[in-house]
Amino acid sequence: MPAIRAGIDILGTPRSVFAALDGAVTDLDAVWRPQPRRFERPLVAALAVASGAYLLAAVMCMVLIDAPGRASGWEAGLLCLAYLLATQVRFEFGASWVLGTQVTLVPLLLLLPPGQVPAAVGAMMLMGALVGLLRGDLPADRLLSALASSWHVMGPVLVLAVVGVPEPGLAQWPVYLLMFTSQIAAEAVVDTVISHWDPQEGPWRRNLRGLWLSQIVDGLLFPVGLLAAVAAMTTGDLAWALLTVPVVLLLGVADWERRRRVRQSRARLDALERVRERSDAVLARVGAAMGTLHDPAALVELAAVSAREGLNATLATVPGAPGDDPPDDDADLVDALRRRAVHENGGVAMRDGDRAGVAAPVVGLATPTALVCIRRGAPFSPAERQWLLTLAGQLSAGLRAADAHRRLRYQAETDHLTGLWNHRRFHEHLAAMLRVTGAVGLVLIDLDDFKAVNDTHGHQVGDRVLAAVGRLLSERCRDQDRPARYGGEEFAVVLADATPEDARAVAERLRTEIAALRVFAGPGARVGVSASVGVALTGEEPVTAAALIAEADAALYEAKRAGKDRVVLASAVTR
Repeated sequence: MPAIRAGIDILGTPRSVFAALDGAVTDLDAVWRPQPRRFERPLVAALAVASGAYLLAAVMCMVLIDAPGRASGWEAGLLCLAYLLATQVRFEFGASWVLGTQVTLVPLLLLLPPGQVPAAVGAMMLMGALVGLLRGDLPADRLLSALASSWHVMGPVLVLAVVGVPEPGLAQWPVYLLMFTSQIAAEAVVDTVISHWDPQEGPWRRNLRGLWLSQIVDGLLFPVGLLAAVAAMTTGDLAWALLTVPVVLLLGVADWERRRRVRQSRARLDALERVRERSDAVLARVGAAMGTLHDPAALVELAAVSAREGLNATLATVPGAPGDDPPDDDADLVDALRRRAVHENGGVAMRDGDRAGVAAPVVGLATPTALVCIRRGAPFSPAERQWLLTLAGQLSAGLRAADAHRRLRYQAETDHLTGLWNHRRFHEHLAAMLRVTGAVGLVLIDLDDFKAVNDTHGHQVGDRVLAAVGRLLSERCRDQDRPARYGGEEFAVVLADATPEDARAVAERLRTEIAALRVFAGPGARVGVSASVGVALTGEEPVTAAALIAEADAALYEAKRAGKDRVVLASAVTR
């Protein structure tokens, strides 16, 4: 019991926190995946091909597109750094996420030489993925994904290569709109082709929700980047283009704060999840322990302790169970909960003022009852009610097992005719007594001329005589003594803490009462028997059970030889 009770201590966390835990964990998993899945081989191969093709296309753009840019070398470097910074800002939607690079992409397209933009974007995307890899947010295969994700820039670059870099001014909005739509088209085509090689999605099963959300985010950020780029082209001052950096920083701070709060929430939920797993494991161990306990009182106590600690209850009780005595202040609510649980055969909850109660039916005792819990304050949640139902079911199974064990043990240890211990149980008890105490007496009783009773009145009457003697021994022996049927018409009584005078007195009293028995043998007929009794006691030296039985048997034989219906006390112990 102490070991089991120590194991139950971790049930102390109120289980009401588990009611919405599964949904919360699922929701958090949808917005934050601390370890993104690794790509499988077909997808890695497709990304490798897309990345290689992008590198080739970037080189071709540098060679074939010779349109000049408006930014100097160091200004181009600042724009690239701004883009790199933007790669660290992520907008997450379920399992998908979108980088906040659009706000810095437009200045790159309009201020750098168009032919150099693909190489710059690819390099910054690779460096951004490398930062995530070093930070532990991304696996190594995301380096391939970073290059393959850069294909979206090819659409607006090709537009600029065909129509040329537009003059400053918002009047060129058709060109800007064409740049944005070509970016969307390039991204959609590449994503659709690559998703064909993703075994987890299959052909044409791209996450369309994530793709549309990506375009919405890009569409909201595109005007900000466009205004900054147009202002820089109009004034010739790069500072206007760098005004996108504060926007990126603002988005980054919001993203960092969001990640921090999500991580904190996830850490708390993970801790609660671990507590729940430990709690459920202990509940399973309690159920297993209940299957091995065979004392109903111990089972009820174990269930009450578990329920009180597991549900943070002030009272946990099983009305009608041995030793149960709920306080008078809660007796009315306990009785009402018990009656409802038994009547509805299920978990019930009730509230009475500031008292909240919950109960689950329990079977296996003399009368149907329930496991009842009461506490002050918050009511019991459905999850707590279900938890108590599980515990009550384990208690019911344990009580049934205990009852079955009791009946099996009774059958294995009891003589069915007399109700006394049988020969095997007698030997076990005598050996145990000789191990723990030195003062043990043994009384062997043999019914005189019992064969004549069977021959004259029949075996049924003989069985009645044996049953009557068994009842007499069970009722007349001292509380500390244990009677048994030794075999046939022989009986034995193991005496505890018996002196020679006590042993002789007990034996004489039993012999006298056996002789006074009268058993019904038919209409107007009664039959009685006498008994010869041999008594042996342990001495100062240790003695075995076989030796003590032999001594008592020798004394019994002496009583038979001396004329029967008498008690003979052994004069010495056979070693």
